[in-house]
Amino acid sequence: MLNRHTHTSALKGNMKEHASRKIRKRNKSVFLFFILVLVSCGILLVGSRQFFLLTTEQDQKNKKTKTKYVTKYTKKTKTTTMRGADSNLKNLAKASSNNFLDMKKDYPASYRQTHYNKLPSKHVAVIIVNYNMPERTNDLVIQIKKTKWPVDIIVVDNGSDLKEPSRHTLIFLETNVQTCHGWLMGLHYADALAANRKEEYFAYWMMITSAHFPSQHDVLTTLARTMEVNPNAVMVHPALTEESTTQWNHMKRRGTENVRKTWMVDNIANLVRADWFDSIGRFDGQLTYAWGVDVETSYKAREQNRDILIVQNRFVGKVTDIAYKMGRMNMKGTARRSGAREEVCDVYRAKYGDVWYDKLFYNPEGPLLKPPERADKLVTYWHNLCSKMTKKHVPSSNTAKMSNT
Repeated sequence: MLNRHTHTSALKGNMKEHASRKIRKRNKSVFLFFILVLVSCGILLVGSRQFFLLTTEQDQKNKKTKTKYVTKYTKKTKTTTMRGADSNLKNLAKASSNNFLDMKKDYPASYRQTHYNKLPSKHVAVIIVNYNMPERTNDLVIQIKKTKWPVDIIVVDNGSDLKEPSRHTLIFLETNVQTCHGWLMGLHYADALAANRKEEYFAYWMMITSAHFPSQHDVLTTLARTMEVNPNAVMVHPALTEESTTQWNHMKRRGTENVRKTWMVDNIANLVRADWFDSIGRFDGQLTYAWGVDVETSYKAREQNRDILIVQNRFVGKVTDIAYKMGRMNMKGTARRSGAREEVCDVYRAKYGDVWYDKLFYNPEGPLLKPPERADKLVTYWHNLCSKMTKKHVPSSNTAKMSNT
């Protein structure tokens, strides 16, 4: 009995030892597997990080290479545009084949001297003078801001005292200095912007709050491109709508040409070439109401055989005396017109003689640019008007004209 009990105990001990060995072996296998998994994960992480670094470095190299290529290509394209004046003018002439304008074989001397060996400036300064008409000013600015052309919008508040200034105002004047000096103040500010940017303006866009754009077209880009492809042009104006109230009916659409020459334009939405406008002394500050400045500027353009253009596929509307009708001007329209007429007669008598209207309304260079049928009526009108007015002494333009420096 004792031997059987001993044998049974020994057997149970062997079984326990065998089971223990199996457990230890299994635990060892699990441990080894766990270690293997950790090592594999480590290798995978290190490899992934190295691959990511290599990919990033390659992307940066590709980006730098692409940037260099684009920069080089852009510079090459600009250089071609800058130097290839002859081929460009041929292309521009083709682009203008829808109108009767003759492209010049070369740029005018003043333009070539300023721009030949460098890329021309494209910036346009928009000058808007506002007096108690913030809603119309805001509408103009909102429309102009949609343009793709590089532009600085300079709104001059001319001492508004019945309405709040436009929210887009950059220059606030305490006193109403009238339209002409409001424009000149805006131009002085444009000079400061140009000096700060170290880049002269390509053109100035002179506007009044009687103007409005009837469509959503990018009017400025069309005008500026027209001026670019016609280097002899110094003023470009959109056609007036048929509904516009104005004495300058020749500014309304005529014929089928997209662009046509004319003898003068009013400063409703007039794009003026900056270097030329600066060279003629801008506006005469003696004409505070801005009456007659358009006639004189157009006369100087014709005298120099420069072109004045109407773009007939872009439009601007004008409502004459709208601010007076709304009671925003603190004076009657008749009183302003009377003062403006007296200014025109006095200033132009001193500058051009008693029959100044014969010179400013006619072009002695040839019949092409002579004013249309209204010329005789205008001359007769100003002759009769100025004859009734007593001559007043007006200082010469050299001493009285506002300094533009």
